Amino acid sequence: MLKVVSAVVFLLLIVTQTPAYAAGCDGQKGRIIFEDDFSDDSGGWAHGSGAGWSASFGKSGLTLRMHDPITSVRFLNITFAAGEGDFCVEAIMPGSAEIIARMGLMFLASDSANFYALMVGGDVPAPSNDDRGAISLWRVDGGNWGLLGTWSESKIKLDPGSVVVLRAEVKAKLITASVDGVELKKVRIPGDGDNLKFGVYAETSEAAPAPGTSFQFKRYKVTAGE
Repeated sequence: MLKVVSAVVFLLLIVTQTPAYAAGCDGQKGRIIFEDDFSDDSGGWAHGSGAGWSASFGKSGLTLRMHDPITSVRFLNITFAAGEGDFCVEAIMPGSAEIIARMGLMFLASDSANFYALMVGGDVPAPSNDDRGAISLWRVDGGNWGLLGTWSESKIKLDPGSVVVLRAEVKAKLITASVDGVELKKVRIPGDGDNLKFGVYAETSEAAPAPGTSFQFKRYKVTAGE
């Protein structure tokens, strides 16, 4: 049986920044609410390890590795919160062979079963929970995944090892989702308060045998936006 790790922890993937997209999250505006390069574990993340998964911080960022029986991990920051703002994470696309690996920016999370997620993966776009699309935006409500949009964009390079920047601007009950500076969609939302968490999500299409699949993040930044 496949198992899913679902703590108040949203999985964080490290990313090693490359000159090709050196700007990363630097285009954000407004007061800085939170920023972390994951060089150490002082950022207020709920982190640790368990059967089938582990997380580590260091000079290269945050690395998560998971293997059989784990297929999904959620990694939340449990110290900082923001119900509005500009959420951004710099990540590295994982290598993808027979097992599809997907990663996502999580925001407006009341808990590990209620959040929004902007995701990228190595699969082709398809509006289903089995094939979540190369790029997709989701609303997770009570653990149920609802698709808000899925895209395949030639301007966005999702090759294994490439740097990808996931960004969600939330202002006046409106989400503006973008990847690598390419705006994908605006979505109206009801607004769920101010004390909402943020983090990252990662999953594989099936359980990978040990040593498993690694996910990497280099930087996470939240600003007040405009």
